[in-house]
Amino acid sequence: MPTVAGYLDFTERPSASHLTKIVQVTARSGVVLGEMCWRSSWRRYVFVPAQGTVFDSTCLQNLTTYLDLMMQEYREKRRQPAEGLEAEA
Repeated sequence: MPTVAGYLDFTERPSASHLTKIVQVTARSGVVLGEMCWRSSWRRYVFVPAQGTVFDSTCLQNLTTYLDLMMQEYREKRRQPAEGLEAEA
């Protein structure tokens, strides 16, 4: 996944389902700001902020950009045929 410029770090963590990703978001100082995860009822990735965190417009834009990249990757992955299956002619 490409990095988003700014003061945020995005670290993928293991997911129990292995179907969707969990990404921890931290400030460059190491403070955990929240995580990005799949919200099945919304059918998309969301950002769940840690309690007491605040964000300026630049941080919010970086978070939105990363969520958009995650959704793009998710959609592309769903379009690919399952491994071992050939396309029928």
